Parts: sequence; structure tokens; C-alpha cells
Amino acid sequence: MKNLRFQCEQELKSKIIGIKRAYMKSASARELKDLLFKSFTSSLHILRNLIRLKGKTPAYTKEDVIEEVSREFLIDAGLFRKILKAKKDNAAIGHKDLDAFILALADELEKVSNTVDRL
Repeated sequence: MKNLRFQCEQELKSKIIGIKRAYMKSASARELKDLLFKSFTSSLHILRNLIRLKGKTPAYTKEDVIEEVSREFLIDAGLFRKILKAKKDNAAIGHKDLDAFILALADELEKVSNTVDRL
């Protein structure tokens, strides 16, 4: 479990840096949308493993993982639900909303990372 905590912490921090770096390089809405959805999906895998750190068996569905992580790590489940819905619906997202989603996702992951640091 100690190794899992360390790996999750390392992957989260790497993900946050990667999101910020890619965000600064992205120019088009298409690039931002790809960044948002890829970052979101890979973050869910990390978050699923964080539930294991709490001694629980993680849920299978993305929706249930979001709810569990929200309870355990106090993330904004509403943000994660909106991103998941937009991804599932392949929704058109305006440039301004993409910016807001990406920055909010990075902020929420930082909150989780800070919590994991204290485990």
C-alpha cells in the first residue's frame, strides 16, 4: 500500500504538470478538448487506485468512481460529472468553457494530491 500511495502521488503530480504544460502549448479548441478528455480519463484511473488506498474496493463505473472520490477526497464531483457528460455526448464546448474545465480539473487534482501527501 505504501508503494501504491507513492505511485499515485507521483502520477498525480506528473499529470498536473502535464496538463499545465500542454495547456500552455495548446492553441486550438480541438487541442484543448483532446487535452481535457485525455487528462480526465487518465486521472480517473489514478483516482480509482486512490480509493484502494482508503481500504475500499473501487467501483467499476466512472460515475461511481467520481462519487467515491468525491466523498473520500472532497473533490468537486459536479465538475467531474460535467466533463464526463461532455465526453460521452461528444459535446461541443466553447474555448472559454474548455479553459475553465481544464484549469478546474488541474485545481481539483492538486487538492487530491495534497491530501495524498498526508496519507
